Amino acid sequence: MTKVPDGQRALVLQGGGSLGAYEAGAYQALYERISKTDREKGDGKPFLNIVAGTSIGAINAAIIVSYVVENGTLAVVSFLYVYNHFSHPYTWCQSKLGALHCKTFK
Repeated sequence: MTKVPDGQRALVLQGGGSLGAYEAGAYQALYERISKTDREKGDGKPFLNIVAGTSIGAINAAIIVSYVVENGTLAVVSFLYVYNHFSHPYTWCQSKLGALHCKTFK
């Protein structure tokens, strides 16, 4: 029987629309706490071994993993950048009876 290595970490993110932004903040807190503890112990193990999710959680997982693949390191900055970008004011337009109506959201 194969022994499971000690200390593996997994992050599973759930779906549910607005939970995506909550997950970004929770991820930041987890990353800061665990990274600090690992540095103090001198552990060279990865922050996460497995990242998975469903719905918005899958999108968040893809953001996290894609940053690691592209940069060879893990950072919270790219994850939070996505949510800060979404929170900027935007304009939504729709056509009603042939006229274009627009509204800016903040």
